[in-house]
Amino acid sequence: MRGRERLGAFTVEFAICCSVLFLTVFAGLEFSRFMFVRHAIDQAAFESARLGIIKGKTPADVTALVNSMLRTSSVKPSTATITVTPSTFDDTTMSIKVRVSCPYAANSWLPPRIFGSQPIVSEIELDHENKAYLVPSGGPNIGTNAGIGADSL
Repeated sequence: MRGRERLGAFTVEFAICCSVLFLTVFAGLEFSRFMFVRHAIDQAAFESARLGIIKGKTPADVTALVNSMLRTSSVKPSTATITVTPSTFDDTTMSIKVRVSCPYAANSWLPPRIFGSQPIVSEIELDHENKAYLVPSGGPNIGTNAGIGADSL
C-alpha cells in the first residue's frame, strides 16, 4: 500500500516540475525568436540604407531590398512598415534614412505573451555618396595659403 501512495506523490511532483521546465523552454524559444526577428529587421534596415547611398539607386530599390531580406529571414514583409527618407534621391541628397517597423505578434511562433504586441523598430541614417563631393558655395579654399602671410615663412 505504501508504494501506491508514493506513486501519487511522484505524479504530483512530476507535474509541477514539468510545468516549470516547459515554461522555461518555451520562454527561451520565445526570447530566441524575438532576438532573431529583431536582428533580421536591424540587418534589413542597415543593408537597404547601404544600397540607398549608392548613386543612381531609388527608394523603390531600398524598399524592395528590405522586403527581400525580411522574406529570406522568415519575417512577414506584409506586416512591416517601411519608410525611406527622402522620398526621392538626387544629386543634392545629403543622407538616407530607412525606418522599418514590424509588429512582433505577427511574427511570433507562440502566442506573444512575454513581449506583447509591441512593434520592433529599426532606424538608420547614412550619409549619401554625394555628400563627400558637395562643397557649399563659399566653402573652404583648399590648396591656398589663406592665413599664412609671406612674412611668417
